Amino acid sequence: MRKVFFTYVFLFLFLGSGWVFADGQGPAQATACEDSLDISTLPPDTPLIKTNLPDLQDYFTCKAAVKEDIQICNTFPDGSPQKVNCQDAYNEYYVTFGKSYKNGRMSDELLGSCLKKTTSKAACVQWGEVMLSGNADNCEKIEGITPEQIAKCKDIAYPNSSEGEAFFMMALRKGDLALCDQISLSSVAAICKGLLSKEVDGCQLNAGVSRFKKLYCQH
Repeated sequence: MRKVFFTYVFLFLFLGSGWVFADGQGPAQATACEDSLDISTLPPDTPLIKTNLPDLQDYFTCKAAVKEDIQICNTFPDGSPQKVNCQDAYNEYYVTFGKSYKNGRMSDELLGSCLKKTTSKAACVQWGEVMLSGNADNCEKIEGITPEQIAKCKDIAYPNSSEGEAFFMMALRKGDLALCDQISLSSVAAICKGLLSKEVDGCQLNAGVSRFKKLYCQH
Protein backbone atom coordinates (compact mmCIF):
# COMPACT_ATOMS: atom_id res chain seq x y z
CA MET A 1 0.00 0.00 0.00
CA ARG A 2 2.86 2.34 0.90
CA LYS A 3 4.46 1.59 -2.46
CA VAL A 4 1.29 2.60 -4.25
CA PHE A 5 1.08 5.76 -2.15
CA PHE A 6 4.66 6.85 -2.93
CA THR A 7 4.16 6.05 -6.60
CA TYR A 8 1.12 8.30 -6.63
CA VAL A 9 3.01 11.10 -4.88
CA PHE A 10 5.92 10.76 -7.32
CA LEU A 11 3.62 10.93 -10.35
CA PHE A 12 1.73 13.87 -8.90
CA LEU A 13 4.89 15.87 -8.24
CA PHE A 14 6.48 14.98 -11.56
CA LEU A 15 3.44 15.59 -13.73
CA GLY A 16 2.30 18.51 -11.66
CA SER A 17 5.62 20.31 -12.03
CA GLY A 18 5.51 19.48 -15.72
CA TRP A 19 2.15 21.17 -16.08
CA VAL A 20 3.42 24.22 -14.23
CA PHE A 21 6.46 24.32 -16.49
CA ALA A 22 4.31 24.10 -19.59
CA ASP A 23 1.93 26.76 -18.33
CA GLY A 24 4.87 29.01 -17.51
CA GLN A 25 6.27 28.58 -20.98
CA GLY A 26 3.11 29.87 -22.64
CA PRO A 27 3.52 33.57 -21.78
CA ALA A 28 7.29 33.32 -22.18
CA GLN A 29 6.99 31.86 -25.65
CA ALA A 30 4.42 34.49 -26.62
CA THR A 31 6.73 37.28 -25.40
CA ALA A 32 9.67 35.78 -27.30
CA CYS A 33 7.51 35.59 -30.43
CA GLU A 34 6.45 39.23 -30.11
CA ASP A 35 10.04 40.37 -29.50
CA SER A 36 11.40 38.54 -32.53
CA LEU A 37 8.52 39.14 -34.96
CA ASP A 38 9.47 41.43 -37.85
CA ILE A 39 6.31 42.53 -39.64
CA SER A 40 8.28 43.56 -42.71
CA THR A 41 8.93 39.87 -43.41
CA LEU A 42 5.19 39.14 -43.64
CA PRO A 43 3.55 39.54 -47.07
CA PRO A 44 0.96 42.38 -47.08
CA ASP A 45 -1.70 39.88 -48.16
CA THR A 46 -1.19 37.79 -45.02
CA PRO A 47 -4.76 37.09 -43.85
CA LEU A 48 -4.16 38.39 -40.33
CA ILE A 49 -2.70 41.62 -41.73
CA LYS A 50 -5.67 42.13 -44.04
CA THR A 51 -8.13 41.70 -41.18
CA ASN A 52 -6.22 44.03 -38.85
CA LEU A 53 -5.29 46.92 -41.14
CA PRO A 54 -6.69 49.62 -38.80
CA ASP A 55 -4.06 48.63 -36.21
CA LEU A 56 -1.36 48.75 -38.90
CA GLN A 57 -2.34 52.13 -40.36
CA ASP A 58 0.62 53.90 -38.74
CA TYR A 59 3.03 51.14 -39.74
CA PHE A 60 2.21 51.18 -43.46
CA THR A 61 1.97 54.99 -43.53
CA CYS A 62 5.44 55.15 -42.03
CA LYS A 63 6.73 52.56 -44.52
CA ALA A 64 5.39 54.62 -47.43
CA ALA A 65 7.43 57.58 -46.18
CA VAL A 66 10.62 55.72 -45.29
CA LYS A 67 10.66 53.88 -48.60
CA GLU A 68 9.44 57.02 -50.41
CA ASP A 69 6.72 55.01 -52.11
CA ILE A 70 3.15 56.28 -51.83
CA GLN A 71 1.97 53.10 -53.55
CA ILE A 72 2.36 51.36 -50.19
CA CYS A 73 -0.78 53.27 -49.18
CA ASN A 74 -2.59 50.97 -51.64
CA THR A 75 -2.26 48.27 -48.99
CA PHE A 76 -5.45 49.81 -47.62
CA PRO A 77 -8.79 49.40 -49.45
CA ASP A 78 -9.86 52.18 -51.82
CA GLY A 79 -11.96 54.81 -50.08
CA SER A 80 -10.97 53.63 -46.61
CA PRO A 81 -10.01 56.26 -44.00
CA GLN A 82 -6.70 54.44 -43.56
CA LYS A 83 -5.75 54.93 -47.21
CA VAL A 84 -6.81 58.60 -47.20
CA ASN A 85 -4.84 59.22 -44.01
CA CYS A 86 -1.79 57.44 -45.43
CA GLN A 87 -1.81 59.54 -48.59
CA ASP A 88 -2.43 62.79 -46.69
CA ALA A 89 0.38 62.15 -44.21
CA TYR A 90 2.72 61.23 -47.06
CA ASN A 91 1.95 64.36 -49.10
CA GLU A 92 1.59 66.89 -46.30
CA TYR A 93 4.40 65.78 -44.04
CA TYR A 94 6.84 63.52 -45.84
CA VAL A 95 7.33 64.92 -49.36
CA THR A 96 7.67 68.42 -47.95
CA PHE A 97 9.33 68.35 -44.55
CA GLY A 98 10.41 64.73 -44.11
CA LYS A 99 12.06 64.62 -47.51
CA SER A 100 13.79 67.94 -46.83
CA TYR A 101 15.23 66.54 -43.59
CA LYS A 102 16.26 63.28 -45.27
CA ASN A 103 18.11 65.01 -48.12
CA GLY A 104 19.41 67.95 -46.09
CA ARG A 105 17.92 70.52 -48.45
CA MET A 106 14.54 72.00 -49.25
CA SER A 107 12.51 69.50 -51.24
CA ASP A 108 11.20 70.46 -54.67
CA GLU A 109 7.67 69.96 -53.37
CA LEU A 110 8.19 72.35 -50.47
CA LEU A 111 9.88 74.87 -52.75
CA GLY A 112 6.92 74.69 -55.11
CA SER A 113 4.51 75.27 -52.24
CA CYS A 114 6.54 78.26 -51.06
CA LEU A 115 6.65 79.79 -54.54
CA LYS A 116 2.85 79.82 -54.60
CA LYS A 117 3.00 82.30 -51.73
CA THR A 118 5.95 84.37 -52.93
CA THR A 119 7.66 84.87 -56.28
CA SER A 120 11.12 85.04 -54.70
CA LYS A 121 12.98 81.77 -54.98
CA ALA A 122 15.82 83.23 -52.92
CA ALA A 123 13.42 83.97 -50.06
CA CYS A 124 12.04 80.43 -50.22
CA VAL A 125 15.52 78.94 -50.08
CA GLN A 126 16.29 81.11 -47.05
CA TRP A 127 13.08 79.91 -45.37
CA GLY A 128 14.22 76.36 -46.02
CA GLU A 129 17.62 77.01 -44.46
CA VAL A 130 15.96 78.30 -41.28
CA MET A 131 13.69 75.28 -41.22
CA LEU A 132 16.62 72.85 -41.53
CA SER A 133 18.99 74.67 -39.17
CA GLY A 134 16.53 75.88 -36.54
CA ASN A 135 18.45 79.17 -36.44
CA ALA A 136 15.71 81.72 -35.74
CA ASP A 137 18.22 84.58 -35.93
CA ASN A 138 18.31 84.15 -39.70
CA CYS A 139 14.59 84.88 -40.03
CA GLU A 140 15.18 88.61 -40.19
CA LYS A 141 17.68 88.10 -43.01
CA ILE A 142 15.13 86.57 -45.37
CA GLU A 143 14.63 88.63 -48.48
CA GLY A 144 11.52 90.84 -48.32
CA ILE A 145 10.23 89.35 -45.09
CA THR A 146 7.57 91.29 -43.13
CA PRO A 147 7.31 91.58 -39.33
CA GLU A 148 4.35 89.18 -39.37
CA GLN A 149 6.30 86.68 -41.41
CA ILE A 150 9.26 86.96 -39.05
CA ALA A 151 7.05 85.72 -36.21
CA LYS A 152 5.91 82.77 -38.35
CA CYS A 153 9.49 82.06 -39.33
CA LYS A 154 10.61 81.94 -35.71
CA ASP A 155 7.78 79.55 -34.94
CA ILE A 156 9.29 77.17 -37.48
CA ALA A 157 12.48 77.13 -35.41
CA TYR A 158 10.75 76.99 -32.01
CA PRO A 159 7.12 75.91 -32.41
CA ASN A 160 4.74 76.69 -29.57
CA SER A 161 2.52 73.69 -30.30
CA SER A 162 3.13 69.98 -30.75
CA GLU A 163 0.74 70.02 -33.71
CA GLY A 164 1.59 70.76 -37.32
CA GLU A 165 4.54 70.61 -39.64
CA ALA A 166 6.80 72.92 -37.61
CA PHE A 167 6.90 70.60 -34.60
CA PHE A 168 7.37 67.58 -36.88
CA MET A 169 10.35 69.31 -38.47
CA MET A 170 11.80 70.29 -35.08
CA ALA A 171 11.57 66.68 -33.86
CA LEU A 172 13.46 65.52 -36.95
CA ARG A 173 15.99 68.31 -36.65
CA LYS A 174 16.74 67.44 -33.02
CA GLY A 175 16.75 63.70 -33.75
CA ASP A 176 14.71 63.07 -30.61
CA LEU A 177 12.33 60.09 -30.61
CA ALA A 178 10.72 61.43 -27.43
CA LEU A 179 9.60 64.50 -29.38
CA CYS A 180 8.04 62.20 -31.99
CA ASP A 181 5.82 60.80 -29.23
CA GLN A 182 4.46 64.29 -28.56
CA ILE A 183 3.06 64.64 -32.08
CA SER A 184 -0.72 64.37 -31.84
CA LEU A 185 -1.23 62.61 -35.20
CA SER A 186 -0.12 59.03 -34.60
CA SER A 187 0.70 58.36 -38.25
CA VAL A 188 2.96 61.43 -38.37
CA ALA A 189 4.58 60.37 -35.10
CA ALA A 190 5.26 57.00 -36.73
CA ILE A 191 6.84 58.67 -39.78
CA CYS A 192 8.99 60.72 -37.42
CA LYS A 193 10.27 57.59 -35.66
CA GLY A 194 10.75 55.79 -38.95
CA LEU A 195 12.94 58.56 -40.33
CA LEU A 196 15.01 58.92 -37.16
CA SER A 197 15.57 55.26 -36.26
CA LYS A 198 18.79 53.80 -37.60
CA GLU A 199 19.39 50.61 -35.62
CA VAL A 200 15.79 49.31 -35.61
CA ASP A 201 12.70 49.59 -37.79
CA GLY A 202 11.12 52.70 -36.28
CA CYS A 203 7.90 52.07 -38.18
CA GLN A 204 7.21 49.18 -35.80
CA LEU A 205 7.53 51.36 -32.69
CA ASN A 206 3.85 52.09 -32.11
CA ALA A 207 0.89 50.72 -30.17
CA GLY A 208 -0.90 49.35 -33.24
CA VAL A 209 2.04 47.13 -34.16
CA SER A 210 2.33 45.92 -30.56
CA ARG A 211 -1.33 44.89 -30.58
CA PHE A 212 -0.89 43.12 -33.92
CA LYS A 213 2.18 41.22 -32.73
CA LYS A 214 0.34 40.03 -29.64
CA LEU A 215 -2.58 38.81 -31.77
CA TYR A 216 -0.28 37.21 -34.35
CA CYS A 217 1.67 35.29 -31.73
CA GLN A 218 -1.51 33.89 -30.22
CA HIS A 219 -2.30 32.09 -33.47
